[in-house]
Amino acid sequence: MTWLDRKPPYRPVVLRVLYLVFFSCTVQNKILQKNNMMSSIVDDKNNVTATNITIVMQHPRHDRLGSNIQRPFILQAYALCKGHTFCIVGGREGVAKVFRRLPTCSTNLFPPVGTIFESEENTSGTYFFLRNENAALRAFSENVDCMLRSTNRALWRDIVFSARQYQENKSIASENLFGTFAKGGVPPVIIAVHIRRGDISKRRRDIFIPDEVYHKVLMSLELIIKKLNRSSEFHIFSEDYGDTNWSGYRKFLSSSQNIHLAPSLKQRGEHAMDIALNLRDWKALIEADILLVGGTFSRVASYARGDMQTSTGLPLTISPCRSDLPCKRSQHYDYSGIYFQYSPFTPYDVKIINMPPPWTL
Repeated sequence: MTWLDRKPPYRPVVLRVLYLVFFSCTVQNKILQKNNMMSSIVDDKNNVTATNITIVMQHPRHDRLGSNIQRPFILQAYALCKGHTFCIVGGREGVAKVFRRLPTCSTNLFPPVGTIFESEENTSGTYFFLRNENAALRAFSENVDCMLRSTNRALWRDIVFSARQYQENKSIASENLFGTFAKGGVPPVIIAVHIRRGDISKRRRDIFIPDEVYHKVLMSLELIIKKLNRSSEFHIFSEDYGDTNWSGYRKFLSSSQNIHLAPSLKQRGEHAMDIALNLRDWKALIEADILLVGGTFSRVASYARGDMQTSTGLPLTISPCRSDLPCKRSQHYDYSGIYFQYSPFTPYDVKIINMPPPWTL
């Protein structure tokens, strides 16, 4: 007979003791689990996983296409780099509404825990973007390598070509501004030149690029292409208003059809645009062999261009750089690092720098 089989009072006392020990251990275990959970929560706040942050854009810009679309591009590219998610509040997309593949979200993500680029990203939750363009550009500059990596640009290209106008108006998607060439022949090198003119003039020395600069760059490219035993075909993209004498460019054009000028649709002091025409031109800027960036319109389009192939040196993207400023990718938000460097005070002093092989003759 064991001691548990003995008669009372031993059995009730022993059972009570065992019950109290079991209850005490259970309570201590639950307290320990709760402490571990609280510690885990604190650790999560200090080391938040990337997927716990959502960047929300709720205010569109109301100006030209390049600046309109640069905002969601930066926010999405930044989110991809940091492992966050990104969305635009439904109904507040602005012009970006035409791009079907830009993600939208509802207002049930409110309230936010911070403002992106202005708050520490150390707490899970929603971060709003509140129109601070300078902060966004600063983040772009600091993360330019990641934000403009090949995978991000490929995604951006898919987003651009998902625009409703390409799907609903087949004439835009199929229109080929560059023409067709004989099968088996060597096609010319297509150079798309964006010249920002519609909303600026020579008084804006900070961003106005003189015509003489473009003339010099086009002459240099023409000469290099000839030395490679190739022909060139230039296409000008700009507006039919603004401070420009287009006659000086015609010597570079093989046809009068190669100058593509958007009409002015400005009404009541606000910018207006033919979005279909803009998208047609973006398609051409993305697909050209060489792109000369001339403003935000062409810069944002350049983010959808592919990587240069070492065998051909194409596609090639060349950005402007003033000689009194550093020619750095972080300064100009570009991925190629190739520039036409010029002086706003001596416009004939122009050179193309950082050209890769086979362009370095």
